[in-house]
Amino acid sequence: MARRLVTLASLLVLLCSGCITGGYYRQQVFTPIAPVKIAALEPGKTTLAEVLAAFGAPIFVWEWKGDGAALAWGWSDNDRWGFAISVPIANRNATAYSFDKLASDLPGAVLFFGPDDVLIEARQGRLSEIRAETAQPRPAAVPEEVP
Repeated sequence: MARRLVTLASLLVLLCSGCITGGYYRQQVFTPIAPVKIAALEPGKTTLAEVLAAFGAPIFVWEWKGDGAALAWGWSDNDRWGFAISVPIANRNATAYSFDKLASDLPGAVLFFGPDDVLIEARQGRLSEIRAETAQPRPAAVPEEVP
């Protein structure tokens, strides 16, 4: 029993010298497009102008198959409860680093258009995965010869 009290007292002293934070966090990124709106698009018929009028500006655009274009719309709505405990271990300055790759896990839709600006295909899923499958790397530049 005495050992438990000492352990509990030690833990309380350690926590009192630190900081406990917590709260509710919510992050909303862009407005979702309803899956039925995407399913209603007709490959071979729906034009780029019609899509832009219905969905607004895309968040990413890249070249597709040389003369086509891929346009991506993404969105996210996440929330969570959390807490953090920080306890100073030594009398030093602390540094922190964070890196946010917004599109890495962003769900969304990518629409593929041919050179005539008519829809060829629509895909839904993680934008980073769709882009990795469909983006073509540019060839390396030919080095110039120095005279």
